[in-house]
Amino acid sequence: MAAITDSIQTEGKLLYRSEMASWYGTDVFMEKLKHRQPLSGGYLSYDTGKGVNNIFFGKGDDPEVLATISFNYDFDLNSYKLDTASRKLNETEKELFTIRRAALSATRTDTLFKRYNNTGTNLIPVVGKRYKRVYILTSPEQSGYVILGNDYQIDFDKNNNITSKRKIHKSIFVLQTQGKEVQTAGMHSHLPTTGEFMTVTDVCTLALYGKYTTWDQYYTISKDCISIWDIKKQLLVIMTMKAWKRIGNDVGKSSLNPPSH
Repeated sequence: MAAITDSIQTEGKLLYRSEMASWYGTDVFMEKLKHRQPLSGGYLSYDTGKGVNNIFFGKGDDPEVLATISFNYDFDLNSYKLDTASRKLNETEKELFTIRRAALSATRTDTLFKRYNNTGTNLIPVVGKRYKRVYILTSPEQSGYVILGNDYQIDFDKNNNITSKRKIHKSIFVLQTQGKEVQTAGMHSHLPTTGEFMTVTDVCTLALYGKYTTWDQYYTISKDCISIWDIKKQLLVIMTMKAWKRIGNDVGKSSLNPPSH
């Protein structure tokens, strides 16, 4: 179980860091380089091993980088670096650009992908030692909400050809975070088709938006397992349902009524 937990948490935090860099990088780009916005064809973020880079690139099939914004892992906005020198994409960026563009094209032509009003679509390309994929998350366009579900995974081969596409959760789950009733925990359950454990996309979303909620923990429940995300510690714990009940935390007694997806 420890290896599974570590794998999910590691990749989920990789997505989280990419999204954080994109969030902050967009703010910097709009503040410092707003005059270059009409030239932008898009952006992407990636882990360099020393921090996270967010780049804005021009239009076309072989675009130039318009700006590189580098962050430390703590995302201290007083210590980011902005490089406005135009350059070609490096090899890492070319690969991420290629699979992101292929994924974007797929979302526009394949009926697997759904869109909803008042939401945005975030494409996160990642390349690991044993995988190359793009995750697609649905984000709220209004503050005070967390969206889980309507998320997708597109996998690629070594030549950047799509090998598979799947919908991770079967539905969309919208949570209001600023209601009258203060909740110290959130919860949803997984259908067998989604899997036994909290997903990589769940971890990313909760790491991004959990700090804006009143939750201390978030629970993902399946038939045999329970995954617990600690909002403040940014830590994932997964245990069997038998072990969970053995320590006296029977979720069946919870007042929460988690939807399945």
